[in-house]
Amino acid sequence: MFSKTIKIFTDPKGYVTYTKEEIKNYFSFFPKNLPSYFNVIPKNIFNTKLNSFLKNQKTIKTCPGFINFHKRSILFSSPFDIQLIFDEEKIIYASVGTNNRVIDSIIFPHTQDQFLTYMPSSKYKLIIKIDFHINILSNVSILLHNPWYHINSLNIPPGILPNNWDNRLNIFIAIPKDQKELIIKQGDPLFMMTPTTEKKIKLKFCEKSLYIPFFKTFSFAKKFFTENIKK
Repeated sequence: MFSKTIKIFTDPKGYVTYTKEEIKNYFSFFPKNLPSYFNVIPKNIFNTKLNSFLKNQKTIKTCPGFINFHKRSILFSSPFDIQLIFDEEKIIYASVGTNNRVIDSIIFPHTQDQFLTYMPSSKYKLIIKIDFHINILSNVSILLHNPWYHINSLNIPPGILPNNWDNRLNIFIAIPKDQKELIIKQGDPLFMMTPTTEKKIKLKFCEKSLYIPFFKTFSFAKKFFTENIKK
């Protein structure tokens, strides 16, 4: 019985469109969210000197931490190709697929004044935000974080979407000072979505107009803050 639901909304008339079948390809549950090399890992360590598998020495294939992490998480993969070229401080070229007219609604550079300026030391020159034109409506909080086991080169700051989130799904990528180019291919693993619950999750795919609501105050962030974990 599903008691927690994550609804994925796309806009059939928006700048970036997806079919219902297409969008499902970018959200992967276990075992499809496992890294590509997982299937070739044996259950036991192989000793080359003895030319034998050691029955009492296990690999990550039987590690509860690894298996449970993937059983409790959803892998989100890139819906499109992205190429970004940087100089010492900013983006100087950007391409998303072949249609450059939508770039300004997908790629958003954040200035260092967002928070990098205030860090004691930083190896990053900027933070970029990628908006996938996908909305999330969930009754469970979701941790977004780097898909470390997929061994990509992205530096993705973690964040939590609260259980009243009804807004865009986006990620932030930190760009190191020495990085000149970023290439993301369609289907590349981008981030993990880990619901903060032990209950089963139902993923529903829907279509609606993804308008951006008008807020009458300077900030609306307070309504999305969660409670402190410490009592």
